Amino acid sequence: MKRVILEPTFENLILTLKENKLKMDNEIGEFIKFLDRIEGAYNVVLDGRWGTGKTFFIKHTKLVMDYISEQYKEIYDHEDQIQIEKLISEIPNFKQIASGDWRTVYFDAWEHDNDSDPIGSLAYELSLCGNGANTEGIEIAGIITALIKSKENLDLYNIISKDYYVEEVKKEKNIKKNIEKKIDDIIGEVSERIIIFVDELDRCNPEYAVRLLERVKHYFNHEKIIFVFVINLEQIQHTIKAYYGEGFNANKYLDKLFDFEIKMPEIDYSSYLREWTLPEIKSMPMILRELTKNFKFSIREINKFIEQINHIADKIEDFGFQGAELDIFLAHYIIPFLCGMKIYDRSSYDEVMKGNGFVYIEKFILTGQLLRNIKLYFGEKDDESIKNIIEAIYSEIFSEEDDYDYGEVVIGGRSYEKRILKQEKKMMENVLNGKYV
Repeated sequence: MKRVILEPTFENLILTLKENKLKMDNEIGEFIKFLDRIEGAYNVVLDGRWGTGKTFFIKHTKLVMDYISEQYKEIYDHEDQIQIEKLISEIPNFKQIASGDWRTVYFDAWEHDNDSDPIGSLAYELSLCGNGANTEGIEIAGIITALIKSKENLDLYNIISKDYYVEEVKKEKNIKKNIEKKIDDIIGEVSERIIIFVDELDRCNPEYAVRLLERVKHYFNHEKIIFVFVINLEQIQHTIKAYYGEGFNANKYLDKLFDFEIKMPEIDYSSYLREWTLPEIKSMPMILRELTKNFKFSIREINKFIEQINHIADKIEDFGFQGAELDIFLAHYIIPFLCGMKIYDRSSYDEVMKGNGFVYIEKFILTGQLLRNIKLYFGEKDDESIKNIIEAIYSEIFSEEDDYDYGEVVIGGRSYEKRILKQEKKMMENVLNGKYV
């Protein structure tokens, strides 16, 4: 079985942009226009949960911006240039963007997590985008790192109006001026603006992440540079607290660092699922669409969910083959739900399997279109009645009681053998594990 998670390679960037798999063309165009309107030094956040496609989105954005500014002619070989030209020139949403005088840098912070100082790596990447990979640019990047390290032990928070600190303040100001001059030397006259996309910072170790943020704020606050931090804001707050302490106000701290926040565009679940080959089981495409929407799955989670459903699709179909409404309900709704719960939250999945998780069935299955369809199986018109029936069935199947109870239970006017209901749980577990007995 082949992995379905796409890596943001050049080939996959071209493919997903060409087929518009993520339905983000319009959002990419609007994002570029937003960046183009910014004047002066600015720090932007593109906020989204892990797995929502932020890296694809930002790399697509960079690719389009490089095409517009013609920077792509320096980055890619001739054959790749032809692909880029043919593709982007034919996408309507990008034709409306005027040519921009900008250069772009993509900086994967996680890749540089082990560097001694993030600012040296950042300055080096900046030197490549400015005057190209020349010795002078690399040397300047080293100088910037050395300048910052020269004030490493300077305690800025304790600088007060005492004579002792006057020289230290002057030293700090001189270092900042020297660094700004060196950044000017790197950028030169090559462009009006530099857009630096900083990705994966929320995956870095706390010391590195905090150091990079503070270095950028103190030393890269340059009128020609726009930073775009591609992060999960919730996660980066945990990172800040891990460094400064749990009682630290990470939200206010980040407010001082970032000028504007943009939410990662929402996934169009229906459009994205149409890109998949789904099991040819009645109502299954609707069920999977509604479950992914109710779980609020990220793109990565959707890929994993559908991959697993396709892997056990024949087992699901066999399970519901008897035609009884209960078997069909369990096969078409409960098994996909359980498969999704494993991805959503493993501890909650365990609670469901122990018989303590009806609240999750109510939240993710007994709602909207799914609830309307389930009522057809059991011939119920009242929402509360069908919920009571499903809760009673769930309690019998997933209870921790003796498997060998030969009694019967009446649920919703139907009689069920307790022993048979208990066997349903074992059979569903077998399906989830890719086997059926």
